[in-house]
Amino acid sequence: MLLQANQVLATSQLLRALWPGDDAPTSARKILQNAVWGLRTILSAYGDGEGPPNLVTQPPGYMLRLDVDQVDLHRFTRQAAEGQALLTSGEPARATKVLREALSMWRGSVLADLVESGVNWPELTAVQHSRLDAMENLFEAELACGRHHAVLGPLQTMVETELLRERSCGQLMLALYRCGRHADALTVFTRTRAALADLGLEPGHGLRALQQAILTHDPALTPSERIEVVSTEVESVPPALEPGRVPVADKPVEPACLNGRLERQTVSVLLVRARPAVADGVIPAQRMDVHFDIIAVDVRRAVQARGGVILASIGSVTAVLFDVPHGGGHAERAVRAVAGLADVLGSRAEPGVQPEVTAAIVTGEATVRYSPAGEAVVVAGVLVEQAQCLLVDVPAGDVQVCGRTLWLTRSLFTYRVARNGESATLGDPRAGNALPFADREREMDLLAGMFDRVRRRARPRLVTILGDEGIGKTHFLMEFVRRLEEGDDVTVLVGRTSVRAGDDPLALPGQIVGEYCGIRPGDSSATVSDKLSYVLDQVVADDEEFRWLRYWLRHCVDPQRDGAAGPNVGEVLRAWRLFVEDIALTKPVMMAVDDLHLAHPAVLDAVEALAESTRTVPLLVVATAQPRLLDRRQDWDDEKRHTTTITLDPIFGDGGERAVEPRRGVKASRLVASAPMIEQELDYLAR
Repeated sequence: MLLQANQVLATSQLLRALWPGDDAPTSARKILQNAVWGLRTILSAYGDGEGPPNLVTQPPGYMLRLDVDQVDLHRFTRQAAEGQALLTSGEPARATKVLREALSMWRGSVLADLVESGVNWPELTAVQHSRLDAMENLFEAELACGRHHAVLGPLQTMVETELLRERSCGQLMLALYRCGRHADALTVFTRTRAALADLGLEPGHGLRALQQAILTHDPALTPSERIEVVSTEVESVPPALEPGRVPVADKPVEPACLNGRLERQTVSVLLVRARPAVADGVIPAQRMDVHFDIIAVDVRRAVQARGGVILASIGSVTAVLFDVPHGGGHAERAVRAVAGLADVLGSRAEPGVQPEVTAAIVTGEATVRYSPAGEAVVVAGVLVEQAQCLLVDVPAGDVQVCGRTLWLTRSLFTYRVARNGESATLGDPRAGNALPFADREREMDLLAGMFDRVRRRARPRLVTILGDEGIGKTHFLMEFVRRLEEGDDVTVLVGRTSVRAGDDPLALPGQIVGEYCGIRPGDSSATVSDKLSYVLDQVVADDEEFRWLRYWLRHCVDPQRDGAAGPNVGEVLRAWRLFVEDIALTKPVMMAVDDLHLAHPAVLDAVEALAESTRTVPLLVVATAQPRLLDRRQDWDDEKRHTTTITLDPIFGDGGERAVEPRRGVKASRLVASAPMIEQELDYLAR
């Protein structure tokens, strides 16, 4: 009756509220009449100078007459409506004050004692939604006043509990964007979209428009410079902004660094921590600051000499970007910039102070924003996060690289590879290159020509590099990838098979999908799902395809997967093929697969199917394999329309790659070169 004051409530309505369903006893009407009589007795003794409430009988039931200002709920409703009217009329500062006062009356859920006892009236749900509406109005008013930092925490709490409310999700996206957390803002959209997709729904136009505005850094998202400030002693309640209702009055001038172009490309990110280590004694803090400054200047010079772009420098840590526009070979330049850096810094240090250099290098896809002058100013995405996580685990004085950087540079440097193969520690840079590249320029030119043809004609092609064990297939493929990434606008996907993975048809697809999505070992299932959804949202346009790919691809990247294929391996592999083709629609793709002869039969079928795709996509698949692949698939090297096989033979003489082990039963007494070879090549062949 208080929820619907001054309204006639039918007796049948009151009976349903007291006894939902068919649980009412035969004497229910008599019980209700007795309750009304008892309530009238209580109300007759009530009075506060404003007149007691009056419970009257009025067909077809009863009505509770009272001054609505005596009920806190009705005072809240009136003030919330007043705040909304002020917001609509363009007075967000006054709206903020009124809405705060309204929300300050709440002390938890409405009629919490009844709710705890199992009462679930529709009126209670409506009241709760009115509170959420008022909170969202307050968020909008706060954001309109430019107080995005103040509302960020309450907004995150609300979205966690009310993920399906698109308005508050949009407000959180805007607050995160204004706080400089652009990737987090897009992640909120991805999570909301995924939650709605589980119900068969899609985000509304306003939320989708806000996502596009964030991707393009729309100046309208920036708060007005004229910010109204209202002092209040009431504790802050969550604030937000409705998508599509961004204040555009007095549009501010956007910083010049955000007016440039935005590109998604393969880059290397170097995080280097360089600081003075005191051998003995204590150095005053003021003198230590001088050492930090000298080291920081030397680090900047060293990385800039290799074409690195300084993104940020905080304390002893410097973030550096190595990208294609600055000369290609980004992974190699990143490693060379930090290799031997400690020796360079140490040569300038005073006695008793030895600089300590710790670094992490990660290579992969990232979104890079360039200033109008062409200088990289912002790097967004999971790549920087991976570098930060890797740097935390690097022992002091070591340089660690990710698996992708290792794969691209292992022919140039020596490494100590981790057991999981996901990272490696740089060895002594003075030890020289690990593997000199053989003179296979003819085959390299052939492969480059095939990629150029694939890109021009937008037709998939499969190239198999065959050769005996130790012939240099992997090295050849790494060199091709390195050259390809130096100057071409291309996405490189890398996969490696192993004996252990041969029994798991989802190991190779999971590796390729996981690396492209930035999924790291140790990520939780929720994190993996968020990263996968975020990437799919960037490369898939069709909503139904988005949901289908997200469902099946999770089977190959789920951290809880035990390696068992399951009955739906065919659907997962079909989703993987479609995912690779979708990536190729955004940018030409070269997928490198090492040791394909070890792959599961279902994976062999999937790789062949990529070359036979009827979609017009620029996709080149290059796989290395030993000749025993032909024992498993005798028709693999048969001439087909979109497949090519290149056989690598042993090379001796100039550019000798590696000596092939003699067959059993054949005595190898000495190695005779067919042409003069330099000392380095002879030494390598002897090893």
